Amino acid sequence: MPQATAKRKFHSKSRRGCFPCKQRHTKCDEIHPTCGVCTRTAVECSWPALPSRASSSQPSPDNVSVPSESGDCSTRNPERLYGGPLTVLPIDDMKLLHHWTAKLGFIHDLDHSPGVRLWSIDIVDIGFKHPFLLHGLLATAAIHKTLKDPQANRTSLLVQADTHISAALAVYMQLLQKPTLETSLPMFLFAALLFTYNVATDQVEEPHQTLDSILHCFRLIQGIKIVITGYWDYLKQLPIVIGSVHGLTDLTIIPLPEGGGFKEVTDLKQLASELDGPNRDVCMQTIENLHLCFLRTQTLLQNGSDDPESNRPKHIHHLFINWAVMLDREFLVLLAAHNPVAIIIVAHYAILVSQARYAWWASGWPERILNTSKLLLDSRPEYRQWLEWPIQQISKSI
Repeated sequence: MPQATAKRKFHSKSRRGCFPCKQRHTKCDEIHPTCGVCTRTAVECSWPALPSRASSSQPSPDNVSVPSESGDCSTRNPERLYGGPLTVLPIDDMKLLHHWTAKLGFIHDLDHSPGVRLWSIDIVDIGFKHPFLLHGLLATAAIHKTLKDPQANRTSLLVQADTHISAALAVYMQLLQKPTLETSLPMFLFAALLFTYNVATDQVEEPHQTLDSILHCFRLIQGIKIVITGYWDYLKQLPIVIGSVHGLTDLTIIPLPEGGGFKEVTDLKQLASELDGPNRDVCMQTIENLHLCFLRTQTLLQNGSDDPESNRPKHIHHLFINWAVMLDREFLVLLAAHNPVAIIIVAHYAILVSQARYAWWASGWPERILNTSKLLLDSRPEYRQWLEWPIQQISKSI
């Protein structure tokens, strides 16, 4: 039989897109000064010079456009786009806010005691005072609806998600330069939200470079370290912070199981000992932190489940997120350079992630980490044995 010729997909060209998007042949959303794609991938965004025009029928960027119910969000008020007051909330954004409060926030509130509306109400109130956080909530709601609602307009939702997360990040990155007591709480909440958002987006479309996506998540959440360093004594006393981490404001209070355990993790130090001085020290500390995370996870599991469906305590994910927060920048450099020891450490980390399959945003992430690790070590057969335990443990957790 003659082979069918695959139909070529045609995309509308973005003639005024940024240079990085043009080089990657990626559709640019043309949001200035940094487009959504470059914001997510942490790439410097540069633009071609636009020809001068004596007159134009296009609306001035200072004008406020009130989108109709059709969801046209092509014209944005720059003040709104970069986190300023939301003087006009389009109908589609109102739908996202409803989705957050009625469904997504409600899902997170199930982790808490009856009557607690931490995620569906309290965090929204803070978002109205700090719009960049509200943008983050709306972006996350758009991704969740894309994944969970088969009747939804996927294209429109992804545009909304991209627009809102770009607006949120533009302000958040500025605030990271000089956090204050007033902004520390919304920054803390947004940093945690940002991690879940980026992990969840990989479910929408498989990233071309999975390791880059993993690194991007790790780098984004590093911002929380800046907030914690200066304001944790204040934050850990706030009821909303205590509730958001299930009271685990100090992970060291989780008792370690008697007799230790997880020799497979501590054995990784044999690999790290073969590295040169600075890299060896960084990996040794990273492995030690990972081992402590495994031990504390075991303690929580032994203390029983608060989720009958998954048979897992619903706050385990705070432990593996905390490990990512505490990663040293030098370790991320090693991981970006495809250092085999760093790759194997992250493959073991995927076991912890697999314990939180109850979290909608973590679905498939352990497998993506593990498959990427196997692929990167495919040409290094001497390291394959170090992936046997992660492969076994993750397959058991499915």
